[in-house]
Amino acid sequence: MPSGRKPNLQRRRLVLKLRARGFTLSEIARRFDITKQAVWSLLNQRPRLTSARAVACTTCGAQIVSAGALPRDAETALCLDCLHKADDVSFAQRLKALRLAAGLSQADLAKRTRLAPGSLRAYEDGARQPRRATVGRLVRVFGAGLLGRDGAFAARRPCYRDAS
Repeated sequence: MPSGRKPNLQRRRLVLKLRARGFTLSEIARRFDITKQAVWSLLNQRPRLTSARAVACTTCGAQIVSAGALPRDAETALCLDCLHKADDVSFAQRLKALRLAAGLSQADLAKRTRLAPGSLRAYEDGARQPRRATVGRLVRVFGAGLLGRDGAFAARRPCYRDAS
């Protein structure tokens, strides 16, 4: 995740206009009370592309366009149509499909739900099952569709064995 101050886009636009009108770096620097190096940096910074990425649905092959899509999501990604048509969809696949449909990255979802990003990844990979309280946090973001058609959720099995 990038760190530092957010770019001042208005200042960058003004610097670009002045440069297009033939002002030197020194003249622009004096107008804005910054160094020539800062002007050069404003002129040469590349705008960040935050465009959506796409992964293919594993069932129908349709492109799922989402800002939160990653290449590793392509292995088990489902579009919403296939999610609703399928009978036996795991919690992990439902979670990933709804996250992609909402355009959220795992980090964004982690911030919204106050969960660890590693936990969300484990839930989406099917390596772990969340607790009921965690499922409640996720349902607040995605709604009851996360629980499946019957609305039931198989919670983690207890860590103890029956004494019988």
